[in-house]
Amino acid sequence: DNMTLGERIKERREEMGISGAELARRIEVTSSYIYQLERDTKIMPTPTLKAIAEALGCTALDLDPDLGKQAADSQ
Repeated sequence: DNMTLGERIKERREEMGISGAELARRIEVTSSYIYQLERDTKIMPTPTLKAIAEALGCTALDLDPDLGKQAADSQ
């Protein structure tokens, strides 16, 4: 799909019925930071991506399929 990482996070969060503020609380960041990530205005560190994925009950690869491509390219 052509969705950005931020769009996939927002879609998954909304599917689960979780507010941006609740997601922020779960991973101990501010809600404004979550919204910046969802709008792709901030670069997302891998540990943050993993924490978001865990909070949303999925994997980092579910949210960012390009991670798998990067890993394959580096081998």
